[in-house]
Amino acid sequence: EELGYKTGQKVERETFMSRLTVHQQRHMCDLWKELRTRCYDHWMDEVENDKLMHSHGVLKEVVSRCCRDFREKSNHVKDVAMCHHEVVMLYRHCKDQ
Repeated sequence: EELGYKTGQKVERETFMSRLTVHQQRHMCDLWKELRTRCYDHWMDEVENDKLMHSHGVLKEVVSRCCRDFREKSNHVKDVAMCHHEVVMLYRHCKDQ
């Protein structure tokens, strides 16, 4: 049990210290922008749907913030993973409207 705990701590430290390359950062932003575009297209199919309009607006803000933050603040894998989770959850919410 102790070995597993220490291994977990080591992996956590190594992951926290890992950073995305510029190429990987662009790839993540492109992926998130594609999800944002899909949400927009879904909204345009039902332009009168206020919930979709709101979902797209929130997703658009999060994608912008996440891309800006890891370009300007932190490109740690852990931070990008948290943004990715947030973007995917918002996209699913949009898709399910």
